[in-house]
Amino acid sequence: MPKDTQDSKAPRDIAEAKAPAEAAPPKLSDKGRRAMQGAPDDAAEKTLDRGEMRSVTAQADREVSPPKSKRPTENQITAYQHKMQGQIAEESLNSIGAESFNDFKPNAPVYDALLAEKGGFEAASVKTHMPSQKHPDAYLAHYAHDLRVATGATEAKSGKYAGMTGPTFAAEALNSLDDLPDALKNIPPKQMETRLKQNASVRIPADHVGRARTYVFKQATARPVQYGLPAGAGADEVQQLADRIKPLPVTSDQIKAAVGRRRQALSG
Repeated sequence: MPKDTQDSKAPRDIAEAKAPAEAAPPKLSDKGRRAMQGAPDDAAEKTLDRGEMRSVTAQADREVSPPKSKRPTENQITAYQHKMQGQIAEESLNSIGAESFNDFKPNAPVYDALLAEKGGFEAASVKTHMPSQKHPDAYLAHYAHDLRVATGATEAKSGKYAGMTGPTFAAEALNSLDDLPDALKNIPPKQMETRLKQNASVRIPADHVGRARTYVFKQATARPVQYGLPAGAGADEVQQLADRIKPLPVTSDQIKAAVGRRRQALSG
């Protein structure tokens, strides 16, 4: 269960991105410009219909307890709203066949869900940052940071996991379990970190994917080493990284509408 909407379920110094100043757009070749457009079938990704969304919201409602106070404060309602937002996102992914890491380790670090792929798996970190009027592009920087955490391109500067990457401490947590998802059971403990890093993704509301990929493409082209790429990485390699940002089967409007109904019920 998510602690907060913006919580990556990693240590706070890793999970909370300080939005960096956006790098100046690089000079791109025609190939680079085409790469920034993203995969041609992005729009074909499934989004949940109303009935499926009601089911997802109902499950999220069972997972997230409302404030106990009969007259919750605005801060309590906001905290509940954030938890519901994250839980709806996670439940939407579960509804299309993802396996929740939380079923194996409550509050599992970094990665929220495991999706089976031909010959492998996807370790997905679920995020639902929303734009704000005051900082309209900050959510894109947060998604970029989430991707760097999930792929092991950044280390914690302080705290319990100082000097460790996301895949490192996620692997330690998973290797400590007696039971693992089927897709991970045959991975030797020494290879767990590498396999997580290789198969990491960030799943975000479907309507955010295009802008987030474009942002990452620009930033990683200008600063490849910061994103775990070799200096001078080509457009194809940068695009492969940006494509690790993948859609949830819900849009931000669907999430906000569902959470808004729950908030209205609490507010009376």
